[in-house]
Amino acid sequence: GAVAQAGWLELLGARGVLREIDALGVQVRLDTVEPGGHFWPRRITALWDILLRHESKAEIWITHTGHANAGAHDRAQIRAFLETMDAPVQRFYWYSAQDRDESEATGLFDLRGAPRLLARMLAEGGPVRLRELLALSQRGRSHNGKGVALITGGAGFIGTNLAARLLGEGRNVRILDNLCRPGTETNLRWLANQFGERIEFRLADVRDRLALRDAVADATEVFHLAAQVAVTSSLVDPLHDFDINGRGTLNLLEELRRLDKPPPLLFTSTNKVYGGLDDLPLVVNDTRYELADPDLRRRGIDESRPIAFCSPYGCSKGASDQYVLDFARTFHLPAAVLRMSCIYGPHQFGTEDQGWVAHFARQALARQPIVIYGDGRQVRDILFVEDLVDALLLARDHIDGLRGHAFNMGGGPRNTVSLRELLAELGRMHNRPPEVRYENWRASDQRYYVSDVARFQAATGWAPRTSVTEGLERMHEWLLAQRPSPAVPERGRVAL
Repeated sequence: GAVAQAGWLELLGARGVLREIDALGVQVRLDTVEPGGHFWPRRITALWDILLRHESKAEIWITHTGHANAGAHDRAQIRAFLETMDAPVQRFYWYSAQDRDESEATGLFDLRGAPRLLARMLAEGGPVRLRELLALSQRGRSHNGKGVALITGGAGFIGTNLAARLLGEGRNVRILDNLCRPGTETNLRWLANQFGERIEFRLADVRDRLALRDAVADATEVFHLAAQVAVTSSLVDPLHDFDINGRGTLNLLEELRRLDKPPPLLFTSTNKVYGGLDDLPLVVNDTRYELADPDLRRRGIDESRPIAFCSPYGCSKGASDQYVLDFARTFHLPAAVLRMSCIYGPHQFGTEDQGWVAHFARQALARQPIVIYGDGRQVRDILFVEDLVDALLLARDHIDGLRGHAFNMGGGPRNTVSLRELLAELGRMHNRPPEVRYENWRASDQRYYVSDVARFQAATGWAPRTSVTEGLERMHEWLLAQRPSPAVPERGRVAL
């Protein structure tokens, strides 16, 4: 303890030993002490007093410190790092650069080598960026009794556009996001600059049930967008994928069930719940696949299609989809599900794993190669993000009639594009064809998926308003305004 340590140092000082040393080392794990930001000043000041009293010229080094990130407590780890940086010492050593095992989650990088938020923010902006992030997480805690819309994953692509719409309408918005995806911190700063104190940010994770309990307590509506979104990542670590998508969603449902009057919940699911659609006959032309059945081609895939989960991602999102529907039926939560096709638009930092429309556009803009798996004739209906925001708000307003139901959500048969057709459109926009390389098909990749949105349209009156051409041009304008674009991958891979 500190008292024993001080007594030991006094003894060394009395015998002249402290005058002979060059540095005094201190070792403390900050997740083992009481939080509050005053630990280092108290401990180190007492040590300096002893050194000065015994006329020692030794420096003080923190030779071993850290803070576990178990449970995805990024905020606590970042605060501990900054408090250590501010400690009155000559140097400090953080334990460790990378986790050594699952029980010691103290590293800047996890066991898979993926950077934690602390490492990513240090690389992008150093301690200044860390302090900005903590300052953002302290703002907007008072809502003057007007209530607040909660958006989990609200600093992501869809969440940013949804938050901007709500804030523009005068609503208060609470974002709960762990900022694990590059680009989310950029979106968050943009929202804070645009809307000031009406945006409340909580640096937290849906795996943290207590954080969710506090976040939903006064929410008037909940949009659950937080997810692990990449099929490729789910193949690498299925447990991590399910922990976020499955358990995270169940955590939220349980916290909503505790409330006397739960608010409306809208959950964004995925078309991957329908599996690979391998039983549907296709015809092929130069640029795309088409359904052989002309009636089905005219309408798209509707909600009567049996669910057939494929890939760990499909399983985790599908389980979440079914949990939301069951909690609506069993516990009478006012909840509905939107099974989304491909969404695109401003604030999307598409990567090789997810967000293929934006990823293609960013790669083409940066003159980087695009790698396509398969033959490039895969077809999707794509929906501009502002049209999705319209749908989410209409679903909220019609929740009494929609509760307990799932709805396919996308651009529909009028807004479809194949990969080859998108490449051609990008070539037209840039006056040069993008560099493309083809590789083998990936497992579970749907060759064709187009949403039948008639069910949601009949229930709410919603319809997509933005054509593919207009939407791509608007996204292109946004990307141009963002140059230089952050974190463009070195290799342009995409998974649908």
